[in-house]
Amino acid sequence: MQKELGDSGISATLVVPLYGRAEITRRFPGFLKDDEAVRLVETLPYDFSAVREEYKGEYWLAASAARAYRFDRAVKEYAGKHPKTVVVNIGAGLDTTFLRVDNGGITWYDLDLPDVIKIRKSVIKETERSHCIAASAFDTAWFDQIPFKKEDGILFLAGGFFYYFKPEDNARLAAELAKRFPGGELLFDACSKAGVKIANKKVADSGNKDAEMFFYVNDKKELYAWSENIAEVEIMPLYSAAARKGAKWNALTKINMFFGDLFKMTRLARIRFKD
Repeated sequence: MQKELGDSGISATLVVPLYGRAEITRRFPGFLKDDEAVRLVETLPYDFSAVREEYKGEYWLAASAARAYRFDRAVKEYAGKHPKTVVVNIGAGLDTTFLRVDNGGITWYDLDLPDVIKIRKSVIKETERSHCIAASAFDTAWFDQIPFKKEDGILFLAGGFFYYFKPEDNARLAAELAKRFPGGELLFDACSKAGVKIANKKVADSGNKDAEMFFYVNDKKELYAWSENIAEVEIMPLYSAAARKGAKWNALTKINMFFGDLFKMTRLARIRFKD
């Protein structure tokens, strides 16, 4: 697996959020409990030593866990209104959200490139209601594999995904989703322009030149412009709930969370498509 993932590029970032969720689960299970992430980190034939060294600061671990926490809440809220909804996890990597949020009725699809899905299926088994799709998110032929009933709803997740692609490509994908799946929703995280600059400096310092970020959101008007089929855009802070819930973060982490939200460095965006 070490060879398959490589040590640089976007594929290598698969292990970073996985490690973050596992480590925060060990430290603060009252905040995030992801036993599957812990199992994977303990059993995967992958040397996590470089990840541990690079992301030993609590804040960098908290960033992955905070996103997972917010996405979990959003999925549970949506499934509360649409108990038989379909959820499509775009750029799933080794994400384990389904196991944390399953209500017994949702149908889940983890979408990623064929090489990634091959790795994923070798370590995380599919079930009757959780399936893998091996495809580029931007090749919209995968839409045909998604069963869609408007009355049941549909939710698309893109955690840690849009950052790495050109704004026009992300806009095109969102526009196609809005057209094909009316009434659905899209949830993703994004940095501000300043946040991307800081993140890219960390990427450059790490030597991981193939994981440069290109996409940012400064104003929700930019997202309304993606499609005439967008009904509503909501921009939410990433850390405010995390700072209050179930974890004794150290002082530096709390400071970074506070200023990250204050200066809108990293946020969540939720887009609702027109009916």
